[in-house]
Amino acid sequence: MKRITLTPAQRRFIYRLLVALAAVAVVYGRMSQAEAAQWVGLAAIILGGAGNVLADRNVPTGDHE
Repeated sequence: MKRITLTPAQRRFIYRLLVALAAVAVVYGRMSQAEAAQWVGLAAIILGGAGNVLADRNVPTGDHE
């Protein structure tokens, strides 16, 4: 299985894109402001988790302190 890794720049881009899409959905009445806030919050949790996984995989192991 191929691992998905996201750089901080990629996570920022995705987060900004989702915020913009949520705003457009609210303007056009496709979702409420509360729903948009929940979806953006969920995206932040997922992207933040991806960042933590990436950071964890790049921590040196062994006696390299």
